[in-house]
Amino acid sequence: MRKIILVILFINLFFITFSKNITFNFNTSTGKVEYFKAGDLNTQSNYFYDGTLTLDLEKDEYYFLLSNEDFPPIQKIIDVKTTENPIDIVFTKENYICVKGIVKNNSSNLGNVNVSFTNSENKSFHFSTDIFGEFIAYLPPNNYSINAERFGYTLDKKNKIIYNFSSARKTYSLELNLIELPCFIQGKVIDENNHSIPYPKIFIKNGENIIQGEGDEFGMFKFPVNSGIITILAQKNSFFQNGVVRKIEKNSSITNIEIPLSKIRYSITGIVTNGIKALDKVELQLVNEDNSKITTTYSDENGYFEFYKIPSNRKVFILVLKDNKILKKTELIDLNKDIKDFNIILD
Repeated sequence: MRKIILVILFINLFFITFSKNITFNFNTSTGKVEYFKAGDLNTQSNYFYDGTLTLDLEKDEYYFLLSNEDFPPIQKIIDVKTTENPIDIVFTKENYICVKGIVKNNSSNLGNVNVSFTNSENKSFHFSTDIFGEFIAYLPPNNYSINAERFGYTLDKKNKIIYNFSSARKTYSLELNLIELPCFIQGKVIDENNHSIPYPKIFIKNGENIIQGEGDEFGMFKFPVNSGIITILAQKNSFFQNGVVRKIEKNSSITNIEIPLSKIRYSITGIVTNGIKALDKVELQLVNEDNSKITTTYSDENGYFEFYKIPSNRKVFILVLKDNKILKKTELIDLNKDIKDFNIILD
């Protein structure tokens, strides 16, 4: 019983010593507080009602995002250990412009669209439409280019202009139209052994449009396209680029596309000699920089040896052996081209 009491006292002492109650007072009745500290894997969030919220936090530095749907969000860094209670948060629209927008496809409203505003300083602000296709954006006054993204759609060219949102405290109305792309292509990039190649670069020529992207960790890619002739090119460092051409009909899609890439390979050739004559039947091992063996070969009657078509983009060296004893180890060879006349002289 005494041990249980001591444990309870220790736990209470721990929380008293290492945690602290922080109270926020807001000038709005409802909203949301998101927060995390360095080392946290996830962001925590709490909603507040009646204009106040109390959190029990460790005595550490936290990053806060405080939001209310009628005001621009507020970002704060707060040191819980040194800050004083309560913390007053004042949401304001001062020095911000308000953009009330709607995203449509013809006459239908589109939800789940990501809308980005990028100003002349290349700083972007991101918002999402609700299920009715509507959004509200609070922005510093500036000129903005706008992009709207949802899979299977593209922003109408008439909306790809620079918008002047320069009057503070003014509300702007904006209607964006997305054009549906009824077709898509899907596939993966593989090597000579049918193994996937992670994160390949993908280039697609779709009519007059050039689409650039990247496959995922499994070499998979998926892109919306227009109907017609599609040229798909895949690239990856240390591989030969390759591509395919497909014709995609209107209102259809093509899946299970495979683009094989061949590894770029180089050869190393030379002669083994003792400085006077060529040496035959000499064992040579080609070894990776990490000391893993790649292959073994032997010199011929003229002392000539060849390591043929070795995968590129690596550093290697050659071991000369006799009866499993190393006679010579060469310097590192950067295998980014064919290496010729790599002659080895044995003492």
